Amino acid sequence: MGAGAVTIAFEQEPGLQSVFLESPYASMGNVIEEELVFAGFPTFLKDAALFAGKVSSGDNLVKYEPIEAMDTVGNRSVYVTHSLEDVRINTYHGKAMCEAAQASVNEDGLVECWFESSAVSHNDGEPDGILSHITLMLTQPDEYRERMLTFFGKSIGEPETVV
Repeated sequence: MGAGAVTIAFEQEPGLQSVFLESPYASMGNVIEEELVFAGFPTFLKDAALFAGKVSSGDNLVKYEPIEAMDTVGNRSVYVTHSLEDVRINTYHGKAMCEAAQASVNEDGLVECWFESSAVSHNDGEPDGILSHITLMLTQPDEYRERMLTFFGKSIGEPETVV
């Protein structure tokens, strides 16, 4: 849920100039429903889960929705990347975040997005032995690094060379 937290911070802190979002979710409400389905539970339990969160800790899990943060891009910069095979956070979340950011950026800001196939085979309990969430950095590390460095170089400036 790191990308979600970053987008909420991006919305709340206008001084945050540039964010790189890996497999972000657009709506916590949607993620809760999708996780219920993924675990084999009925989606009507979503409201009970939200209520339990409010009662037990006072937290409103859907008070801030990351998709709303994309309405505040303006002259700032956002990069969204997402594996096309992601089964934990469906790719439509990342695509919605990208489209919303593109709709709100102005000529001084920057929005870039990268969606590509990426999955890793393993044997530790994931469905069908496939890990597909936040895997672009694992399957394409050189391109991932280059895209990240280029994005931050354009959005906040190149780092100074240390001698």
